[in-house]
Amino acid sequence: MVAKSKEIPQMITLDFDFDIKNMRDVKLGNAGKTVAHCLESVNVPGLNAEKATDWADHLYSGQEISVDKSDYKIIKKWLTEEENRALQPIARRRFIEFFETIDKKSNL
Repeated sequence: MVAKSKEIPQMITLDFDFDIKNMRDVKLGNAGKTVAHCLESVNVPGLNAEKATDWADHLYSGQEISVDKSDYKIIKKWLTEEENRALQPIARRRFIEFFETIDKKSNL
């Protein structure tokens, strides 16, 4: 009998506990609370409601969330695409910058 190993998915830690600021450096809100509110208010394509609610609970508390590559792609697309009407353009821009930094660090 040959032992089979399961590949453990690489987890990516997302820390949304940062301020979203406008171009004049005025605080508009906390990124984690913004994402949490959106997760509770809008269905995210490809993400089940239970997971979205769990993430929202963590984000409201200022905690990080750990996601696999598949969920990373889902949340990244959802927070950065123009079709997402739940976010203001300046918040979307800050999330694009956030994910660009993670992509560089994680070689994604």
